[in-house]
Amino acid sequence: MLKTMVDEGLLNESGTDTLHDVIARALAWRALPLVIILTLQSIVSLVSLQNSAFQDEALYLYTGRQLLAQYLGGPPVVDPFATYMSGHPDVYPLLAGALDAAGGLALARLLSLVAMLTATACVYWIGQRVFSRQAGILGAALFAMQGPVLFLSHLATYDAFCLGLLAVCVALALRLSDTRRPWLALALGPLMVLAFFAKYAFLLWAPSVLAILALETWRRRGFGPAVSRLALTLLALAAAAVAAYQILGPSFLHALMASTLQRQTTGAQLTASRPELLWWVVSNAGIILGIALVGMTLLPRGKWLLGLIFIGTSVLAPVYHLYHAEPVSLIKHLAYGMVFAAPLAGFALQRLIEWQARHAKEEFQLALHGMAVAPIFLVVFTLGQRQALSQYDQWADSTQMTTIMRSLVRPAAGHYLAEDMEVTRYYLQDVTEDWQWTGPFWFEYTDKQGNTLYDTAAYEQAIHDGYFDSIELSFGVSSTLDYQLRAELNNSPNYQLVAKVPYTNVYGMGFYYIWRLRPVAPSAATG
Repeated sequence: MLKTMVDEGLLNESGTDTLHDVIARALAWRALPLVIILTLQSIVSLVSLQNSAFQDEALYLYTGRQLLAQYLGGPPVVDPFATYMSGHPDVYPLLAGALDAAGGLALARLLSLVAMLTATACVYWIGQRVFSRQAGILGAALFAMQGPVLFLSHLATYDAFCLGLLAVCVALALRLSDTRRPWLALALGPLMVLAFFAKYAFLLWAPSVLAILALETWRRRGFGPAVSRLALTLLALAAAAVAAYQILGPSFLHALMASTLQRQTTGAQLTASRPELLWWVVSNAGIILGIALVGMTLLPRGKWLLGLIFIGTSVLAPVYHLYHAEPVSLIKHLAYGMVFAAPLAGFALQRLIEWQARHAKEEFQLALHGMAVAPIFLVVFTLGQRQALSQYDQWADSTQMTTIMRSLVRPAAGHYLAEDMEVTRYYLQDVTEDWQWTGPFWFEYTDKQGNTLYDTAAYEQAIHDGYFDSIELSFGVSSTLDYQLRAELNNSPNYQLVAKVPYTNVYGMGFYYIWRLRPVAPSAATG
């Protein structure tokens, strides 16, 4: 045994190492594969994925900074963020906004990386706990290389934070199932409430967390402990939910219904054909789901039910999106299911390596039996990186546009119409106020005669009256309105086109068009 430990580098040849030294070195060697996986995930996310703020990032970070300023004694926030956001603004946006205030977009995105690295570590622990250390390593590596996972690792939105909490909830449920400290349930319930308020879509996966807790506790400790620990978890969850409701208030209920439970999916931007969505699922998650399905068929009988929960939960999001024919957030939601698919996939790859090792006839073949899965990881890594880059290129780089807009705005003065309002408002929040910005989705305007107008008529009359000091249009999601407003701008003596900034996104090449209010010429009397 001493010779083996010397050969593995855990003990020096003189045998003078202390027990503490041996244990520390053993733990370091065991952690090395996970460290390599997390390092690779970090490097790909931080180095490869570069772009200006996405619309959702800009909205959440701006919201967080507005709320932070209010809580620190600043002016009250007038925008009812809690009534329409898909997560409570006092949870992720407030946290990410504080980081943004301290270190900008890069620091806010770093929070997402930490959350996704936590998810990868949890996948490793889940695979090790349910199957084996080898399955945990392989599953974590497969998870970390997925395109949706890499994409979320550098995106400052609700998803990474919520997904990280989901992974911790699953790991904690498994830990609670065999621990002698049932009071851990007092941590699981509030953690699930936090994940829910981080993003309301957590409701889709929450039943699976409870099912894992009940099944594994029953399998390991019996029916009585399963009932008591599930009841304790639900009691703690209910208490935390009531406390959160009292603190946060009921305003989020409207957002919960509108953004999650009764989400409207009509319109060209919100629907897609089911064959197209199915292709998105297959191309972005088909490999890991397929390998997980193979792992399901290889499970011993005692783990079939747990395997069914894992494989069933991994396809909840695809099934939901296919049923509603809804493309919005599909790619991001696929990553949630991968938390459950990855341990099964790691188990399948472990069995493949074992099968190849059993059939190796020569020592050289035996030494290389682990290479049986190398082609799989090469394909997954290459494909995952390309998919993450493709997702990151979906929105245009707004750097040049916001630079030009900065030269046209004035602190606490003027009104600005921007199709990309969330982005311009976020980047120019140091020189503008929230009330100065108008977006393309709804507008109310009272003209000089006292008539109140709405929507298109309001925009057109405001342009006719020279109400906006500068206007930015990009002919994207509101292109129908944009064409109407451009006609009004071309016919108006009030505005002049000052910039036509090219951009490229997933749809191809386009332009940011920027107008400004013509300066009033001095009269002869004052000249």
